[in-house]
Amino acid sequence: MTTPSCVFGVEPICRLLAIAPSNYYKNVAKRPDVDRLSISGRSDIGVKIEIRRHVANR
Repeated sequence: MTTPSCVFGVEPICRLLAIAPSNYYKNVAKRPDVDRLSISGRSDIGVKIEIRRHVANR
């Protein structure tokens, strides 16, 4: 949602999706800062993505 929010702003997009902007900002704040993660932390994210992909394809 980063690209559209840069063009249209967070509030109009949240209004369209019927969510509060505070929920969007709370979600963004929870995202891990990948640049500050250890190598194993980055690897864990990759493993989680692969697990989700395999579970979704069942």
